[in-house]
Formats: sequence, C-alpha cells, structure tokens
Amino acid sequence: ALEVGMRHEDIERQFKVECAARGNTTAFLIAGVSIGLLPQGEISPGEAILLDAVSHFRQYHGDFARTLVAGDPPKEVLRRSKANETGRAAIFEMIKPGVKYSEIRKFGFDAMVKAGMPAEAVIVNPHSVGLEHDDDPIRDDVPFPVASDVILKAGMTITIDLPYIEVGWGAGHNEDLILITETGFELLNTDESPLIVI
Repeated sequence: ALEVGMRHEDIERQFKVECAARGNTTAFLIAGVSIGLLPQGEISPGEAILLDAVSHFRQYHGDFARTLVAGDPPKEVLRRSKANETGRAAIFEMIKPGVKYSEIRKFGFDAMVKAGMPAEAVIVNPHSVGLEHDDDPIRDDVPFPVASDVILKAGMTITIDLPYIEVGWGAGHNEDLILITETGFELLNTDESPLIVI
C-alpha cells in the first residue's frame, strides 16, 4: 500500500488500518531512518528506509521489520541489503537453545561487516517478544537498566533487530519473529527477502 510521496503520517495511518483489519492494536512504527525521519520528508525513488512495526493481538506482541525502496534499488542499496541478508543467514545457522545473546550479537555483526556493511552502521539486537515488546529480564544490581546476557531456551519467542542506519545515506532493517524450538527455531513470519521494492 506504500508509494512514492507518502509522508510518515501516511505510512503510520496505513499501518493502523492494516492492524485494525486484522484485529491488532498498534504499539509503534518506525519508518525512515529513525522515527519519522524520512531523508526527503517522504518516500522518494531510490532511497532506502527502514520499516519497524510493532503491534499486539490478544495481549501478545509481534515485532517485524524490513527495508523499503521505491523504484529500482541503487547498487549501494543492493550491496547493503545483501550484506544484511548474509548476517541474517549466519544468525539463522546458529540459533538454538544454549546460545547467548552476546554470541548472536558478535556473530551477526562480524558476518555483516565481512560481507561489506560499514561497521559504524551495523546494529545487532536480540530481544524477547511476548506480553511486552521486550520481555527480557533486567539486572537489578546497577542503578540503571541493563539487560542480562540471556541464554536461548526452547519455547522462547525472540526477534533479532538487524538495522543498518547511516545519517546522510539512509537505513535498512530486517527483523523476524522467531520461536526457539528444542533443536533450533521456527520463523513465525514468511521468509521473504528483507528488501521490499515498491
């Protein structure tokens, strides 16, 4: 439903419509380089933006993200998208019970940088998703919130934020909803490419 010329409020309105049609309630939407920051103020041809959408259904949250580009993607958009998919594939190979968040962060970061993504643009952030957008336990032995280095266990629902953000260039994202199983994982969304061309 997205098209060239749409501003952040148009994208957000469309997200709310799609959620309502499915019985979901919106939590938040990030569209652009960050919340509401579209490089030209609207969806423009050839510019990569991230879409990160969180909604909830019957109290449980979903968190999903993709990269959007209007028209033919420029070579740099394709190059970064490929590096992002390489990081995603590398992480998918390692996800199973017993793996720590810190291992996912390092493995994903290293894979994306090795595939050509600028190191300063890479973020790898695994977190649980459930009754809240992030259900991970927080350490209580420090005066500010610090997440524990969670170890994956069967039955957990997680997501792994894999955005790449560079002011002056644009942004992309990939985020899948993942159920940890006894032997690995199951994707709770389709396995399409993180790059959506409109």
